[in-house]
Amino acid sequence: MGRRERPIVTNNKALRVLTGWLREQRLRAGQPTYRELAEKAGCHATTLQRAASGDSVPRLPAVLAYARACDASRLEAKRLWKQARHEETQSVRSGRRPAAPPPELVRDFADMCAVLQDLYEKAGSPPLRKMETEAGTAAEYGPPDHQEAGDAAQPQTVPGIPSGVRGARHRTLGMGSGVESGMAP
Repeated sequence: MGRRERPIVTNNKALRVLTGWLREQRLRAGQPTYRELAEKAGCHATTLQRAASGDSVPRLPAVLAYARACDASRLEAKRLWKQARHEETQSVRSGRRPAAPPPELVRDFADMCAVLQDLYEKAGSPPLRKMETEAGTAAEYGPPDHQEAGDAAQPQTVPGIPSGVRGARHRTLGMGSGVESGMAP
């Protein structure tokens, strides 16, 4: 039995939920030490300890390793991590741009950029390489180049890519092909 966990002190409500969930999973697993968890997770004990500290949003692989070591749902862990990461991103960006409209209410290019940026952040702000890989496996036209993946996350650029790749980009960001979400492909 290790030391008691410190109280969770953060303004990020979603991070508080994620941290509480991780700690709850550890309790359900019989409250193993972080060293024992680390052996099951295949990473360092300090990495897992930091993930459940609530000091900052941990990296996704650490959260997934923690969940795996506790035999908890990795889907739920990823969902909670995305929410915490999104709230962290929103607090950093607060006041710098208007809120994005729902995808079905997009009227112009500025709205589309705001929606794509919001979806990118809700997806956990994945690295561009990950977006390229996921879009490449979903599109018939092959993977987009690095510049095209960057265009999805940068509102000041006008992406000029085939609709099949654009649909893959929408799937990568979690909004379907674009057609069913109300946006033109």
